[in-house]
Amino acid sequence: MGYKVYYGTLTSGGLGYLDHYNWVTRTLIYDTDNLDDEHYLVEPILTREANEAGSFEADIPKTNVCWSSLRLILGTIEIERDNEIIWQGRITQIDTNFELVKHIYCEGELAYLNDDTREIDWTRIRSERQDEDGNPTGLYMYNVVGAFHNFCGCDIDSNGKYITAKADNLDGLTEDEQLAEALGALAVNAMTINPDIQVDDSRYVTTWDFLKNSVLGGMLSKIDGYVYLILDREHDSHGYKRVLKLMVLNWDPTLSESSGGFYDDDVLFGLASKRVTNQTIEFGKNLLDLNITQSMNEDVKTYARVFGYETKGWWIFSSTESIVGTAMDSELISKYGQIETISSVEGSSSTLESLNNAAQALLTDVGNCEYEEIEVNAVDLVDSGVNTDRLDFMKFSRVISEPHGVNLLLLCTKMVEPLDDPAGKKFTFGSKKKRLSSYQSKYNATTERSYNIGRNVKTYVTDS
Repeated sequence: MGYKVYYGTLTSGGLGYLDHYNWVTRTLIYDTDNLDDEHYLVEPILTREANEAGSFEADIPKTNVCWSSLRLILGTIEIERDNEIIWQGRITQIDTNFELVKHIYCEGELAYLNDDTREIDWTRIRSERQDEDGNPTGLYMYNVVGAFHNFCGCDIDSNGKYITAKADNLDGLTEDEQLAEALGALAVNAMTINPDIQVDDSRYVTTWDFLKNSVLGGMLSKIDGYVYLILDREHDSHGYKRVLKLMVLNWDPTLSESSGGFYDDDVLFGLASKRVTNQTIEFGKNLLDLNITQSMNEDVKTYARVFGYETKGWWIFSSTESIVGTAMDSELISKYGQIETISSVEGSSSTLESLNNAAQALLTDVGNCEYEEIEVNAVDLVDSGVNTDRLDFMKFSRVISEPHGVNLLLLCTKMVEPLDDPAGKKFTFGSKKKRLSSYQSKYNATTERSYNIGRNVKTYVTDS
């Protein structure tokens, strides 16, 4: 059935259904099963990457049916594979060469979250922890599910941009299970490492900033590599509806084959358990090439100090002194040496115990230090006519290569998909780590780019 690419513009759903979208115009511009001059693209490449919007680019000859109607931003590209929508995005750049061939760059629909702005009501999702004596600890409890549900969708009800953040789909759990399991597991403690202010939480942000930096990169940073965004699409008589969900894997390192993000079946629950392919990637069968990359978390900390103040005495006899809490991880220090971080807790009611606890929260988890990714070139047997599941983005497949000592169930966290060359697909398996130094340039587009949108990066240290 192959690939089909459509171009057109969107509108929001009718009265009462603005969270849906419909097509104003929708034109078929590419069909691998029926190629002709009016429906032909040159080197169309789709790149999808975990927790990013993804990108698409292609050359559009002057004979293509959409050549004269291309629009920036409001022009929408949609890609179908085997009659299933796998990606949608908007055109951000058009280059026209001397031969009048237009090259388009597109960013995925998650980029709509960068158009939406929020006033974050932190009182709804955060509460400060206190020690046994009622003193503030500088640590804060966050309701992650509430933050995701209330502040991580796109509420723009024009041009078909709406995205619903549906927290009750977290891990595929029911609402009762959410309260018992998800809220308890994902309400994690966070403390700023900014020594100048107590809580480095911005009130006015874009939705994407809040989702990427405060939720994924902040509240859930201690389980980085185990939390992924899933964008599903629902269709009914009122149009299409985008539903953003979280897929959270079991992050207990004792259950995984490797702290680098390789998973056993007992780690796959909820949404993840439904995303395992029957097709395997095997040496001597459909595996063409393999490359294993080991890397470090860029934010590893092995030694921490937290400064505060302690008040002794009463009334005119009281005195305030500076005190410092410390923590170190001997295991990490033996592996990576001493890598320090520093913070402070304002106020004069700290205790040495509370500061030590705060320092401990700043340290990196042992299971969150090293990452391994396996990039493979493989033939998807479906493209060869075999009746099996497709190898696909954000799905788990078993990779088997005896010469490389690999026999692991892995999540595909990146996929580069040339629509005109099925044999040229590249799959990257393993945990997708947070990269604080990565950035997005709308106008420096290449086939490798993904829509990071990581401006004003905020770093949190969390303690689950």
